[in-house]
Amino acid sequence: MGHNPTDGWSIEEAEDGTFYIAVLVDPFMGTTRPHTSGQSFAEYDDASDYLDALSERYEEQHDRYLEENREAIVASERYEMYRAEY
Repeated sequence: MGHNPTDGWSIEEAEDGTFYIAVLVDPFMGTTRPHTSGQSFAEYDDASDYLDALSERYEEQHDRYLEENREAIVASERYEMYRAEY
């Protein structure tokens, strides 16, 4: 499977006691920013469920992309193998 954009995302608590999805910006510094949806959740579990649903949606989209573009992907990979060989 390909890279899931939600890898490295987390749930953080805001100053007002709500929770939000945090996107990892700099893995070396551990810097995060709020997800662009801007949603906040009263409960940690609600934020966790939302993050799980996002992750699953990205995986489904990626799987669908691979299925729909299988022939083109295989042709591209064959071409790259040919180029590398010659």
